[in-house]
Amino acid sequence: MAAWKGDLSAVQAILAKGTDVNTKVSGGVTALMFASQGGHLDVVQALIEKKADVNAKTDNGVTALIQASQYGKLEVVQALIAKGADVNVKITDDGTTALVWACQGGYLEIVQALIAKGADVNIKAANGATALMAASHTGNLDIVEALIKKGADVNAKVNDGTTALSLATRKGYTEIMQMLTKAGAKE
Repeated sequence: MAAWKGDLSAVQAILAKGTDVNTKVSGGVTALMFASQGGHLDVVQALIEKKADVNAKTDNGVTALIQASQYGKLEVVQALIAKGADVNVKITDDGTTALVWACQGGYLEIVQALIAKGADVNIKAANGATALMAASHTGNLDIVEALIKKGADVNAKVNDGTTALSLATRKGYTEIMQMLTKAGAKE
């Protein structure tokens, strides 16, 4: 709870008593995951300094990096990446990644940070969805452009045949439709 609230002094006091920094609570959540989701950079740094596992996973495969990416916590994402967080880990339930969550949230700087550290722009979720589809569906033009520049497959399809272009078309995102078409996307 101290990590969730961002209470650095409480976290430090608890760790000073010998508590295992990688202790997991229900569902496999760690203090680092709580602090990452909340964007508490000072707590994240303190936990990492005490050897918190930046690649620890919950029971369904969520990591601190996925949490920070989903909630738009850029500085935390950068800190985790700097300490070796796996940018391509998939959530076991649906196969989504930190990149997909950042695209859905419209967090361009996080998308750029993940890609710069090797995030696979064409990694597919369990249903075949990609980061480009997430960005196209939510209308994030700058992210769509960044993904295309990094080689995103503009014709990838989910299991039912849906593409990034069809998602943008359904939503009426004209600029994204034009950008995808210019990059070679086909219906």
